[in-house]
Amino acid sequence: MTAGTEIQPRCMRTAQGKNTCTMTGTSASQMDEAGGLYFAQARRYDSGIGRFVSEDIMRGHIAVPFTMNHYSYCWNRPMDLVDLNGMWPEDPTAGVTKALTDMQRCDKPVSYIFYTTGEGSDFSKQAEWKAEQLESIDKNVVMVPIESADDFVNGWNNMGITPDGIADIEDVEIYTHSNATTFIFVDGSETEALSVSGQNSDLQKIKGICDLKSKDIVSVNIYGCNSGNLSQYINNKSNITSALSKIVSGDVYAYDGNVAFGPTWSRPFRKYGKYEDRLSNIQKGYIKIALKNRWFRKSIGKVKYKDGELYEKCDE
Repeated sequence: MTAGTEIQPRCMRTAQGKNTCTMTGTSASQMDEAGGLYFAQARRYDSGIGRFVSEDIMRGHIAVPFTMNHYSYCWNRPMDLVDLNGMWPEDPTAGVTKALTDMQRCDKPVSYIFYTTGEGSDFSKQAEWKAEQLESIDKNVVMVPIESADDFVNGWNNMGITPDGIADIEDVEIYTHSNATTFIFVDGSETEALSVSGQNSDLQKIKGICDLKSKDIVSVNIYGCNSGNLSQYINNKSNITSALSKIVSGDVYAYDGNVAFGPTWSRPFRKYGKYEDRLSNIQKGYIKIALKNRWFRKSIGKVKYKDGELYEKCDE
């Protein structure tokens, strides 16, 4: 390779005494004479502008916004990271984990909003309303749409990683269907879900709390029905919210009972408008589950868990 970054033919003599030349140099970058581009790690590179001109095969994740630029190399950090397989940057001496943890800390905390988007489980309007409320008090919000259990796990595990470094996590809002033991990300699905045990009711393996990394978070709010179910917690010492609170440093809030959003006849003049969360006036779903499980108690609304334990009932 010359000083002008051009690759010159590399010639050698074979065992049979023939001279062979190739446009592949020690960099493993191959010159396309017709297009004037280099071919490296399954992508075309234009040395004139210092950019790849074909997109990365790895799609990135919205929870880590700077991985969504499919035309950059090593997150624009070629001095300390390398991309050996065209799939993920690595620290050549200690791996990508050290590279991430060594990043400079951001001054401003981040708030995350997870919300499902599928038919029958679309919480986009509630999530957008919540984002407006948080941004109105100058919070830095990242929206994370969820279409599968993998989306939730990847989004959760990548929280706190930003283009400017590692950020503190202030709020996490989770909008999804749920029951006492499980987040259900696709309406009616028994597999696109995450449970306390990592199994569904048919004992099939699904995502579990064990797939999520522990996080330092000030507070988590869960808006799924019965995710904070007291009867499940009292009878089995665990529900999906208490289990999640074991891997979160702060408080985790959820509902004992069915959840609804917006004004109701008993609260017609709420301060924040039509998508504020509340205990639903209609508890048919809760009553059906309670009768099936012989839970002879009334739903009480929002409750708080911390370190796996029930902490208190919250005023709505």
